[in-house]
Amino acid sequence: MKTKFFPILCLCATIAMFGCTANNNAKRTIPAVEYTKPVHVSRSVSQKRVYAGSRTDKTQVGVIKPYQSANTKKPVPYVSDNVADTTSQIQTLTPDTYKVKAGDTLYSVAFRYGKDYRVLAKNNGIESPYNITVGQVLSLNTATQSGITKENKKPKSYVVKPGDTAVSVAHGNGLTLSQLVKANNLKSPYHLTVGQRLSLVDSKGQHFEDLRAPSSVPVAGSSETKTAKNSTTAAAVPAAVNTSTPVQVVSGKTSTVSGMSWMWPTKGRVIKNFSSSNKGLDIAGSRGQNVNAAAAGQVVYSGNALRGYGNLIIINHNNQYLSAYAHNDMLLVKEGQKVKRGQVIAKMGSTDASQVMLHFEIRYKGNSVDPRKYLPK
Repeated sequence: MKTKFFPILCLCATIAMFGCTANNNAKRTIPAVEYTKPVHVSRSVSQKRVYAGSRTDKTQVGVIKPYQSANTKKPVPYVSDNVADTTSQIQTLTPDTYKVKAGDTLYSVAFRYGKDYRVLAKNNGIESPYNITVGQVLSLNTATQSGITKENKKPKSYVVKPGDTAVSVAHGNGLTLSQLVKANNLKSPYHLTVGQRLSLVDSKGQHFEDLRAPSSVPVAGSSETKTAKNSTTAAAVPAAVNTSTPVQVVSGKTSTVSGMSWMWPTKGRVIKNFSSSNKGLDIAGSRGQNVNAAAAGQVVYSGNALRGYGNLIIINHNNQYLSAYAHNDMLLVKEGQKVKRGQVIAKMGSTDASQVMLHFEIRYKGNSVDPRKYLPK
């Protein structure tokens, strides 16, 4: 019996052995993959599954990248269905444009980028009183084709009509009375005759700058319903303006520069002077102390939309100078309001600052100047 069945048992064992060998070989078969050049395998990768650098190389020296066909298309970026909105978003990415946010005024945008607000208005075709709207994209370039076209369309002369006066002609053409008088050598009391042709340009044939101050300062989004949102911009939370406080005007030493009288905006020690990195003076004080208008003018910004300035007030002086008062605890004036030199306009604070202080700036035609050159010694 043993002799009869022994060959059969041997045959079965041989078949089983070859079957196991085949299965083991099948498991060890390296799948067809896309191979790359060998790369260094770090310790964190060495414990993971790796493949050989080539079909003939049995050493595990490289990690194979996932196979990707050369014909594989790159994913198409999502494009908004709102074409106008997409265009405006693209425009805001360029360094020479700005997208208007709620709370902005043309003056605050010009102040933010060190531009003369009149040049900014002209280059964007914006007429006084400088209305801007939320989402509007402003060009910050010093010269644009739209601005040049606008300038060329202005008339250089005017023919007097019945009922005209020197004042009405000047205001109707963006001039002050003194500009019209100077351009035409008019003598007081400035009588005009029907049919008389008046020049609207200076002796060089250039248009006068528009020195008319707007009766009100339009604020972007002021007529819209504002809701508090979680945002990284300070404009999302409107600054509190307390206009019910009685108007106070304080006196002090003054200095006359460029035909204007200036005084120090507050009392305190100057802790940081004007420099290339600091565009004004930092004056230390106590919380709640008075901040005064350094010169007479009109408030053209009162809010906190300019990051880094906290509760900020900007005053327009004679349409040539702007003065700024930053980091206030409370604002006491609003846009469009006319103020006197020495009038209390805010209470000192530390909004957007590391300590209680007033950051005070003076800008001439958009350019920062050293306030010490204007303030009394």
